[in-house]
Amino acid sequence: MYVGDMSANSRTAKALLLSEKIGLFTNELQTEEEPYGWTILFSEPLDASYEKYYLSEMRKAGYEMIALVQNLDHVTFRYTIDGEELEDTYFAEDASKGFGQDVKNCWTSVKLFQNYVHWLDTSD
Repeated sequence: MYVGDMSANSRTAKALLLSEKIGLFTNELQTEEEPYGWTILFSEPLDASYEKYYLSEMRKAGYEMIALVQNLDHVTFRYTIDGEELEDTYFAEDASKGFGQDVKNCWTSVKLFQNYVHWLDTSD
């Protein structure tokens, strides 16, 4: 799957339960030139009392999207909490450093992706 295929991207976000875990969103893709990016824009303000949970879920989803979308370099989440507009971006390079190998290979092996998800769950 490639970042320019928005229907495939939507299926990925749906499989990761992004709307259910955080909220409804729209998308922007940066595909005119590399590095390619995907921006998730949450439609409703997020509840400040769940901020730690939201940040954890965004981190995991962002890094999982990077591993699953072959040419995706970074994922940005834009959201509002207590009237403040915020943005967090996750990069393939950072994920690969933390995981200890190129996360862009995760889509080639279920076992490798499982190990990657386990790393994400335990390194938060």
